[in-house]
Amino acid sequence: MTAPVITGSVTEAGVVVLYEGATALGTVTAAAAGAWSITAASLSDGAHTLSATVTDAAGNTSSASTALTVTIDTGASTPTALALAAASNSGSTSDTLTNVTAPVITGTVGEAGVVVLYEGATALGTVTAAAAGAWSITAPSLSDGAHTLSATVSDAAGNTSSASTALTVTIDTGASAPTSLALAASSNSGSTSDTLTNVTAPVITGSVTEGPPLRRALLWRPLRTAARPRTR
Repeated sequence: MTAPVITGSVTEAGVVVLYEGATALGTVTAAAAGAWSITAASLSDGAHTLSATVTDAAGNTSSASTALTVTIDTGASTPTALALAAASNSGSTSDTLTNVTAPVITGTVGEAGVVVLYEGATALGTVTAAAAGAWSITAPSLSDGAHTLSATVSDAAGNTSSASTALTVTIDTGASAPTSLALAASSNSGSTSDTLTNVTAPVITGSVTEGPPLRRALLWRPLRTAARPRTR
């Protein structure tokens, strides 16, 4: 609110003038001793030191009141640097693919306030940032798939920021088993209708249904190395 209402009291009837420094912001006539209020002119963001005087029916003007400092704050800065916490990233830290279903999301704010983490219009978690700096929120359990997350902050003046730049986190809790394992034709020394070979370091092929990053385990088993008898 850039035009706040300022209240006070006087001990006698008179004309009350509200000032910022030497600039009059508003005037009201107090018909008797008691309370008064003045709506200040629109004030810019920042601190404003206000005072008041009263001029009575005899033409006497009082000294200035004790000062009141009012701080105008009409906007909250947007949270920045949303990221998937390293401890919640089960794979490569160069991406945001993880098998952690309740990941920790981190970010920063430029002022104290209440940070809310969203997926679309759904709030996933809240934390109070006591000062400018880092914050973190543990999201509730997320389903497999991509989740586009953002955050806002509401400051002490009641302003809510715009949404942060989005962070997409992909949850993947299971890998499909490789299929179609086969002895490569180049490693099959005999008939390609079987898997009997004299190649001691054969090439094994197969297929997977998802892309990199992949972690492959090579399982070694004893191989028959005897050559297939040849028909003369």
